[in-house]
Amino acid sequence: MQNESTTNGKENAIKEWYDANISEHSNSIWLTGIVTKEFWYSHMYNGVVYYKTVVEVKRLSGTSDFIKVMVPYSSIKGTKNLKGMYIDVKGQMRSYRDKARSKPILIYLLAQEVRFCTEEEIGDLANINVMCLTGKIFKGPNHRFTPFGREITDCILKVCDKNERNIIPCIMWGSVARRVADLPTGTTISVLGRMQSRVYTKVLEDGTKEERTTYEMSASNLIEIET
Repeated sequence: MQNESTTNGKENAIKEWYDANISEHSNSIWLTGIVTKEFWYSHMYNGVVYYKTVVEVKRLSGTSDFIKVMVPYSSIKGTKNLKGMYIDVKGQMRSYRDKARSKPILIYLLAQEVRFCTEEEIGDLANINVMCLTGKIFKGPNHRFTPFGREITDCILKVCDKNERNIIPCIMWGSVARRVADLPTGTTISVLGRMQSRVYTKVLEDGTKEERTTYEMSASNLIEIET
């Protein structure tokens, strides 16, 4: 169980990060979690070689999110046995769209700052998962109630960063869900929250079932709406 000083230290660090990124909140994310797989080759782009892994970030509830992270090879060159280490990574969320399909097939964190450390070195800053995102409502919003009566709205945001266009699913709760529920497609919104993974069962055309993982931003705070 976290003590008060640990909680305050993490909250202060997150607040400082928000304050530094809030004015440039188009697409920023900060994760600290455990590397669950050794890095493997992904691709080369503009002369830069990228490697990827999956990072486990624990929630307060005890469950975990497993986020795909991609880093330049220069960030891990010469290092070994990174599986099980903590990674402190800041960057942006990206989506990769297969031109032969109508939806993104890969959503991942593209690292801009990377630090590897032990559990002792990460200290109070373990399991941080915070995100700022601004985008236009590309699909949705879809407002509904859960079986337990909680309000929920989901939509897909199109996020434009210079020459990049990324499609990020977003899910909102409570008062945030209510405020977004009736917004028209094309509305720009800015939200704060975290990136989460969610496992679900897909029933295929032949009737067989397949377990899949989807990735989405869980928004806890609405910064602004621009119509």
